[in-house]
Amino acid sequence: MKIFGDPFYRVVDSEITIPGVSGTHILMQISDLHLAVSDELSDEAEREKAVSCEANWMTLREDFTRWHSEPFDDSKRIPSAKVLEKMLALAEAMRPEVLLMTGDMLDFVGPAGARAMRKALGGYGGRVIYVDGNHDAGTGGVREGGAEVVRLEGFSVIGVNNGGMTVCDAELARLKALCAEGEPVIVAQHIPALTEASREKIVGFGEYFYIDADSRDANAAELVRTERDEAAVKAVLCGHLHCFVRSEIAPGKPQLCASSALCGFVHRITVRG
Repeated sequence: MKIFGDPFYRVVDSEITIPGVSGTHILMQISDLHLAVSDELSDEAEREKAVSCEANWMTLREDFTRWHSEPFDDSKRIPSAKVLEKMLALAEAMRPEVLLMTGDMLDFVGPAGARAMRKALGGYGGRVIYVDGNHDAGTGGVREGGAEVVRLEGFSVIGVNNGGMTVCDAELARLKALCAEGEPVIVAQHIPALTEASREKIVGFGEYFYIDADSRDANAAELVRTERDEAAVKAVLCGHLHCFVRSEIAPGKPQLCASSALCGFVHRITVRG
């Protein structure tokens, strides 16, 4: 399969500097793939929904790129199942230390989608952090166990499921416990955090597209405060906006929002000291 040079892919590079980290570490992030599939075990309702959602996103992917002035061409007009195949093939070729899948990997919660995603990830040989988005919140059958933590040399990456505009008590506690260890932490989640530092870049998208420290949900508000105020948190990686936005949740603490994998967007993050 042709990988490098394939016009489908748009690899965007960013760098996160964490004092004390030795060596160079590569993370690969994809978000908002919106897989919509059925299979031989699907009932009629699931088959019909998969066809409807696939058709909807075939149009919406182009709309989002136009709204956000991102490039689009005919190479992007491929089924979501093919997008997933191509993204995992690229991950196999790039071999990042961690593949981050930051939500809305599935367009809707259904057995066929979960089966397809489990099968795809089962064939991938690298480490994965998979978090739910708003479209696929609660799909624990894809990646069970709640928040995942991958410990690398000098820092950790943790997944936080905030796709339901909140986070559960256990995952919030796990993040706080990891921060208390004192080692640098990068957080991967679906919905961006709105703070005074990120307000200018994020608030214009509307309340549907962020959580903030004043959120009515207490856990959502506490998550944002933790990410903003904990010295151990060095960056937040998210999606949901369907366009690439770089902001800060506090001075010197970047928040990188990835655009949609449906349009070939791949975010390659280099972490170094």
